[in-house]
Amino acid sequence: MFRAVAGYRRLALASRRRAESAGGLLPGDRRCGDRTERWSCGTAAYRNAQVIVSDIETDPLWADYRELARPHSLRACWSTPILGPGGKVLGTFAMYFKEPRTPADIHERLIGIATHVAAIAIHKELRDRALHQSNLKIEHLAYHEPVTDLPNRTAMRRTLASAIARASAQHSALSLLLLNLNYFRDINESLGHQNGDVLLRRLAERLSAAAGGAEHVASLGGDEFAVLLTSSVPGERSLELVKECLRNPVEVLGLPITLDAAIGIAVYPRDGETPEVLWQHADVALRTAKERNDPHLYYDASIDQYDPARIALVGDLRSAIGTDELVLHYQPKVNLKSGRAVGVEALVRWRHPTRGMVSPETFVPMAERTDLINPLTAWIVDAAIAQAVAFTKAGLPLEMSVNLSARNLHEPGFCAQLLSRVRATGFPLAQLTMEITETAIMADPGRAQAGLKVLRDAGINLSMDDYGVGQSSLTYLKDLPITKMKIDKSFVMDIGEPRNVAIVRSAIDLARHMGLGITAEGVETDAAYQALRDLGCEQGQGRFFSWGLPPDALMAWLHESRWGAGTLPS
Repeated sequence: MFRAVAGYRRLALASRRRAESAGGLLPGDRRCGDRTERWSCGTAAYRNAQVIVSDIETDPLWADYRELARPHSLRACWSTPILGPGGKVLGTFAMYFKEPRTPADIHERLIGIATHVAAIAIHKELRDRALHQSNLKIEHLAYHEPVTDLPNRTAMRRTLASAIARASAQHSALSLLLLNLNYFRDINESLGHQNGDVLLRRLAERLSAAAGGAEHVASLGGDEFAVLLTSSVPGERSLELVKECLRNPVEVLGLPITLDAAIGIAVYPRDGETPEVLWQHADVALRTAKERNDPHLYYDASIDQYDPARIALVGDLRSAIGTDELVLHYQPKVNLKSGRAVGVEALVRWRHPTRGMVSPETFVPMAERTDLINPLTAWIVDAAIAQAVAFTKAGLPLEMSVNLSARNLHEPGFCAQLLSRVRATGFPLAQLTMEITETAIMADPGRAQAGLKVLRDAGINLSMDDYGVGQSSLTYLKDLPITKMKIDKSFVMDIGEPRNVAIVRSAIDLARHMGLGITAEGVETDAAYQALRDLGCEQGQGRFFSWGLPPDALMAWLHESRWGAGTLPS
């Protein structure tokens, strides 16, 4: 029997070659309308039933192919389908004999056992093969970005680690370039996300060609890419290669789309000797390039504001919020006509347990770059209102001013939550002023206006801080629900300059005609005080009157200073 099986294999190979030359029919193939019945095994598979050919010399299934069986002395063939789950045909099991014969009971049992075992083996093989293919697909998806099919961030970090190891062994350099497309959101909104994806794929092809292969380029999601170039391409040349990919327009929907991007570059080993540090420094260069509106920027320590000490300080600040490490000082605001203090601005200070006093110029921007600015602002408001209530109980109904951040305004529901906190204290809303920088408002006027409207509709005063240094237009100024303006100190401190006088006068006139209150900050000399009073400015704030003071020191100042005399009840 085994010789017969071996002969069958040679027979099958010969018959397949003959079938190819005869138009694709295999031995035993029989056309039945639009279907083909194939000799014993093919027919068994097609019919899903056992086919017993007791004599190849006389059976019609073998009529055209008997000469292929004769050299092997094959006279009988019993073919049985091998069935998998659900009755699916997985293959066929055949027994060949050198003499005509039909199966006996023992043969049927043997066939049953053989096909059962074969079904188990084939099903396992198919399942393992499918599982392998599935694992390959999952692995591919895990390390590739779906739109461009380029390696993703995880894959590129692996590639970068390997490249650094090779560069270290060879004492060579390499460049990591991070690229972020400008105005890509406009392209998506104009042409649709599907066509935006087309643009990304075509750019990915260009970058891969420039870098010498897709393994050196990664899509970091959205409109960001990473390009890794080895020492064979010098730093300046590597940058030029990437720029060439952006220089020629990309055609989408028949339209030539001009690409523009910011690029951050870090070079190994100069800018970092580990994948993590090199990537971080390339990212710092990219973010700084975008902030400066530069087309590209090489990493330099002087631009890095994200050093480990600052990161540790962020963690310390998170713990400090709500503890006695944070305190508020209050800088008086003086009515320039009456010469009396009428309000204060709450200024946060941080008494770090090991670093001492940390400047707000250090920790407030850090909070604004993280999610800490919202809880920090909420704490400041709570503490300031509590102190304002204490002032009022002492017979000092001073107006309280608190600063809001751009991120506060852009956080959904923050202004509503803030209003709820203030209302719960019972403090008169008309005595509270929220100060917002002009830059914060103009970053997203629509969202800012929505948040400010919630506060203003409740009766809280709103002041545009640092007026004159931002980019506000009269159109936006007209629509914003502000009640006050504060002239930036850069114009007040040098008010002796004719141009500064003109700017201050125009701001005061604008506020008066719009029915807004006007305050000048940065009043540091008697000359500035006199000039502002003569120009009709309502309030002044600055070191000429007082620094920011703790509550007890402020109470003493109100008793002893000429600006506070008369403010306290007799």
